[in-house]
Amino acid sequence: MTHKGKTCLIFLVAILSSLSAAKDFRVSVISDMHVDMKYDPQVSADLYCTRGEKRDQVPAPYGRHGCDSPYVLFASAVMKMKEAEPSPDLILVPGDFVTHSLIYKSGAINKRADKEFNETRYQEIMDTVENVAQSIAREFPGSPIVFTQGNGDYLYNYQVPDQTRKARHYSALYYYWIANIPSNKKAATAENFFSMREHGGYVQEIRKDLVVISFNSNYYTVHNRVENDPGIPKSLFRWLESQLLLAQSKHQKVILLYHIPHGTYTAPVSRPSFWVEEYKAEMYRLLQRYNDTVSMSFTGHLHHFNIQSADQARLQAEFNYNSLVVMRAVSPIRVNNPGFSVFTYTSHGDERLMHPAYYDEYTFLLSHTVGTTEDPQRFWVHLYNSRQDLGLEDLSPAGIGRFIASLVQDPKRLVRYTMYKIGEPFSEDKAKWVAQVCGRLFPTDIGRCVLGLFTRFLPRYGVEEIDDGVR
Repeated sequence: MTHKGKTCLIFLVAILSSLSAAKDFRVSVISDMHVDMKYDPQVSADLYCTRGEKRDQVPAPYGRHGCDSPYVLFASAVMKMKEAEPSPDLILVPGDFVTHSLIYKSGAINKRADKEFNETRYQEIMDTVENVAQSIAREFPGSPIVFTQGNGDYLYNYQVPDQTRKARHYSALYYYWIANIPSNKKAATAENFFSMREHGGYVQEIRKDLVVISFNSNYYTVHNRVENDPGIPKSLFRWLESQLLLAQSKHQKVILLYHIPHGTYTAPVSRPSFWVEEYKAEMYRLLQRYNDTVSMSFTGHLHHFNIQSADQARLQAEFNYNSLVVMRAVSPIRVNNPGFSVFTYTSHGDERLMHPAYYDEYTFLLSHTVGTTEDPQRFWVHLYNSRQDLGLEDLSPAGIGRFIASLVQDPKRLVRYTMYKIGEPFSEDKAKWVAQVCGRLFPTDIGRCVLGLFTRFLPRYGVEEIDDGVR
């Protein structure tokens, strides 16, 4: 063989080796921490674990169902996330960093928002946000971290800052989550600085074929006062479409990151929309138009894990055009076990980054920690793999459509999925009993019955007095 031939052969072998050893792309997602820096392990959940006289309670140092997260629980989740995937290619944080107890409830907004801006309280909120950002960044110095803000990351629940305060608020978030995190230096651009100051959204390129667009869904919620910043909702949509069009022209895939889901069909329980109908319709239009560009939509807010279909009326897979997931919360206030997820894109040539192939969920067995001072890391477990344990073939729109349809047809799978939604390890005996009970009592609404039983009929522990029971 000639020298030239040997060189070509070596080059070909190198290419084949690199392709065969292609690294899967992993995305770690952690949401709705609601960190409470004043959490008291001896205060009961009906007093929100932070206020009122102490009760004779067994100490719950790592959190209590019905309360927000002590910092130690959030830190433990970050440590487990690092153990599960030490160097993720991307970390997504869909918002709600701050305890409910710091935020003025939405029922009081129309009466008090203009005259009761509490600077001390606001600074306490922002200190918590910065603490959360730095805690994640310290453990993952080499991973880009993209955030979006939740409805509870400002002084007034579900409200965006008005025109007199938004530059200060959004600028602080820009520095906390972008400029001050070394792994996000590519996103520290003048364009992102100005878009953040204007509406709280920005774009981060993760690799040449993938960008994340983070936008502020608080502008679209039915609870936000339009007069806070009346011109932004429509201009934000124009900005979002311009970014989608740019990505499409560059043959890039897009991950959308926003906090409040836009009111899609949710399995197994159908919920009312959190978005104004006009804005929800516009979001559907964008998702349909750019369905070949948008890889996934990641949201939070509901605290229970959800896989959603973009089609509200029909469950057939061919009518779904968007893959959307709602992340389970770290905060156990909704009677869920704390958790996080790791999504995996596998190598499939040009389609490698179109949709995740599967995800892994991790859960914290919170009730086991009451009355103990053992290392909290021992209470974290791998909960399930979406492909192996749920039979979800992949997270493409078609795959999600077929999965949701299967839940309607298979009560046993529905029960398993509902247990996983709140972070409950699967139990054949428990699942069989719940399926039988719900099948007899509520044959036409098994999903809601199952969710109610597993969360002990959804006890609220005084949440209504904090956020008016919205959700």
